[in-house]
Amino acid sequence: MQNLDAFFVSVCLYFFVKKNRTTIDYLAASVRRAHDVGKSGWYMLIPFYNFYLLVKNGDEGSNQYGPDPKNPTEEISSLGTE
Repeated sequence: MQNLDAFFVSVCLYFFVKKNRTTIDYLAASVRRAHDVGKSGWYMLIPFYNFYLLVKNGDEGSNQYGPDPKNPTEEISSLGTE
């Protein structure tokens, strides 16, 4: 019975760590998406904001968080000028 308890605790610990890691990855992706539309990552605390980001297009061109990931021509055109 003691072996079964140890096994149960280790399985619970494994899924707890896996759930937390998945949550952190999800939040990181959500913050990157908020940056794509020129918003702060703190907007993730607003309920249903992730759904809004799902249907909204990102900013055209560069913003304060970096270049447009859908249009890499800014980086390509600057290669010949360096």
